[in-house]
Order: sequence, then C-alpha cells, then structure tokens
Amino acid sequence: MGFMEIFIKNDEPEEVSSQPKLNTHVTETPPVEKQPEARSQEILPPGAANITGAANFSSAVFVDETGTINHVYEEAKLSDLSRSIFKVQQIRASFPVTIADEVVRQTIPGLLTAANLVTTELRADAELRIITLNTALQEHLVDQSKKIESLTVEINELAAAIEAKRQEIANAQQSKEVFGKAVEQESKVIQENLAYLP
Repeated sequence: MGFMEIFIKNDEPEEVSSQPKLNTHVTETPPVEKQPEARSQEILPPGAANITGAANFSSAVFVDETGTINHVYEEAKLSDLSRSIFKVQQIRASFPVTIADEVVRQTIPGLLTAANLVTTELRADAELRIITLNTALQEHLVDQSKKIESLTVEINELAAAIEAKRQEIANAQQSKEVFGKAVEQESKVIQENLAYLP
C-alpha cells in the first residue's frame, strides 16, 4: 500500500481465504495486508494523540505540570489538534523517507485540501501557538527568576544563621578550654594550701 492510499479509501473487496474452515467452531482470521510503518491510520484520526509535535515534555525537565507544553495548550484552549498545524506534520510523516522533501512540499497543499483543511487556518494556528508559547515562556522565566531570587535570599539568610551557629560553637569550645584551665589552676592553689594544714 503506497502513502497516497492513506488519504483515499480503498474500494476493493476484502480478500477471502481460499482454504476451507476446519470446523464450525473455529473463526477464520482474515488476511492482514502488511502496511508501511505509521501509515495504517487515515489522515485525520480524532484526537490525533500520536502527533509527536504536540509535545509531552518529560516531567523531569520541569518542577511541576504548569511548566509543560500541554498545560500551556490547555490554558490557551489549544489542546484540540484536529485542525492544527500538526496535521502538516502528520501528513509529512506518512511519506516514505525515500520521497524527496521538495516533492513532499509540493504534494502537501493538495492533500490538505482533500482533507478539508485550510492552509490559512493552519498558518493562523501555528502563529497563535508560537505567540502563546513565547508568552508562556516569558511568564515562566519571570516566575522562576523570582523563585530563584527568593531562594537565594533564603540561602543567604540560612548561610548567615549557620555562620552564627558556627561562631557559637567556637565560643563554646573556647569557653570549655578557658574554664578548664581556670579550674585546673584553682584546684592547684587549693591543693597547695591543703598541704599546710595539719
């Protein structure tokens, strides 16, 4: 099956196995035609959850879900990808890698029209997503910068408190040594005086 058949329904009748059934209790499995990878679905599956450009960013990259691309799209009501710029990506992915990029570029407009997709709408969707993402990025950068500044202040305060505690420890250590020597000297004087008692 060629890549163009993804967008055109196949009207040919299904193949039927010529071998007889062994018994009435066995359901014969119809032959499955081998298809190229990532070309088994029609061009516009509902939801389009398999479009990689919609970006499920690794949660390890961000502190929480508010930093993910999906969250940005949800907040901007751009989660629906059925008529988005990512349809172009989905069509591009349907072409065999052996097809020249220029051929793909020239073919895509016709396929979009056949799929009832308007290029101006897709371009507007792309521009809106770029603006939305850049706006979200700026807000995220401001928020994270404030957080970093706040944490830095807290670290400095904690560092000052730690240094103060270290000084207290040093003072306590010095006090132990000084008082120990004082007791030793005082005890020596007392012992010397005791020697004069009968």
